[in-house]
Amino acid sequence: MIKYFKNGNFRMDYNGEDIKTIFFLRKENTEFDLRNGIDTLFATSYNEEERKLIKSTLEKSEIIIANRKCHMLVHQMENTRNSYWYDPSIFIDPKNYENSKFSFTDKYFEQTKSPWLKYTYDGVNIQINYTAIEIIVEELNDNLWQ
Repeated sequence: MIKYFKNGNFRMDYNGEDIKTIFFLRKENTEFDLRNGIDTLFATSYNEEERKLIKSTLEKSEIIIANRKCHMLVHQMENTRNSYWYDPSIFIDPKNYENSKFSFTDKYFEQTKSPWLKYTYDGVNIQINYTAIEIIVEELNDNLWQ
């Protein structure tokens, strides 16, 4: 996955079999998903979250990712656990996501003020892991979100 951030928007491009690209547009507070082999654009509003966040904790971490010492945040829901490792020196303005309730995006950025460098989803029947291998700072063209 390659993840881009600009002005509260983000985009994730994948190289797997299911998801092709995820766009989050701050102005619409909505995520748009393109999937491989499907000609439908899926939209998810970030205006609300029905799941309950049971516990949100900052935990000790000794993990080094892309030559950066990372902190760890865990969001525990009823049947899932999301673990995030992040470097607080990479700043993302949490105000850009203060109305983004879905998946507790607002709470994540409020607590970390940083993009995650490693993410683990532990669900009932599945575990998903993403880990950054490189961080590049560059000027992004606005048409990346069109």
